[in-house]
Amino acid sequence: MVQEEKVDKQFIADLVGRTSFNETLLSKDYYITRILYALKDIKGIYFKGGTALQKIFLDHSRLSEDIDFTLQTDVKKKEEEITYRINSSSNLHALHISLADGSPHLIQILNGLLFL
Repeated sequence: MVQEEKVDKQFIADLVGRTSFNETLLSKDYYITRILYALKDIKGIYFKGGTALQKIFLDHSRLSEDIDFTLQTDVKKKEEEITYRINSSSNLHALHISLADGSPHLIQILNGLLFL
């Protein structure tokens, strides 16, 4: 497994200074990227949408607000694996990820951000 780099407030502050992106959006984009990395090997989950285009083809001209996926199977069938992968990540485990309100379309990070 690849060693995950720890990111702290100073790292984000330095990025804000170099890029002039908003600190909240930079932090959110960082966590979106970590979530994508955590989910990368799950079979039957496909990354799509504007964030997919931005992360795969473009040069970070904008930051991600959310991530869109298509699943080949029912989300409930993947819930345990998705939750395990995200909560097992050394950079994400403190976020306490869970499906939001039982919705098949949202994963909630308990600090208020919604994804999926």
